[in-house]
Amino acid sequence: MSKQKQETEEDALIEEELYLDATKWKAGLVLSKIQQLAIEFTRAVTSGQDFPLSLHRRDSKNVLWDEEGKLRLGTQKVVKCMFSRQAAGLKRYAMIWKIMAFVQRLLLEEKQCTQREAYYCLVNHFSSQGEFNEALLEVASLIGCSRISLGICAASSGSIAGSVLWLEGGNQPVNCTQVGSTGKRVPGDIESVSFSSLGARYIIVVEKDAVFTYLCQHRLWETLPCVLVTGCGYPPLMVRAVVRLLSDTLKIPAVGLVDYNQHQL
Repeated sequence: MSKQKQETEEDALIEEELYLDATKWKAGLVLSKIQQLAIEFTRAVTSGQDFPLSLHRRDSKNVLWDEEGKLRLGTQKVVKCMFSRQAAGLKRYAMIWKIMAFVQRLLLEEKQCTQREAYYCLVNHFSSQGEFNEALLEVASLIGCSRISLGICAASSGSIAGSVLWLEGGNQPVNCTQVGSTGKRVPGDIESVSFSSLGARYIIVVEKDAVFTYLCQHRLWETLPCVLVTGCGYPPLMVRAVVRLLSDTLKIPAVGLVDYNQHQL
């Protein structure tokens, strides 16, 4: 093997390890991983040992821009210990196991719920929805899968309309020019969603739901070939994911239609 070829392969290996890619797992794989962790935890506890959990850091110090200009989560990790000297660390450790027990029950029953529903099922163990959401992401990080693989999805929020076909699994394609003034609702899971263009040249992200409805009523896409998307205010994660998927698939720019209220973005 030449030196140049060897360096190329080493660079590729390093590049693969730079970023964390959360993938969708089947329920059986998630359940197996939870069971494996539970067995290892039990063995550690019965022998009087700690059982540290290795989690990916979820802060600004562990984000990187990849070669395509996308913001990605890096592979730096932090460790949560059962025998933590800090009460907050011990509490977070217990939260992770509480969520894993809930996820196990959910997947065994072949059910799915939203983050909000999951939080209210465990409301006595978490001080806020934000605290639950953060612990849920840590569970996904620990297992190595996406959040939807845990059976927990985002609530449906936001709508789409305009010059695009919505394709979802084996379902009938939805022509988004024919979805009425309220548009097609964006679901909490878009893993199986794809798009096919009907001549759109722009994606217009509309802040206000009332403005979105007005533009749909007047069928803006017949005058300006476009796709309209709204998050009904500040767009939630799934709406932002839809906009990104649209832009990547259709290769068209996304622009925003917002008011100039700097204090309530």
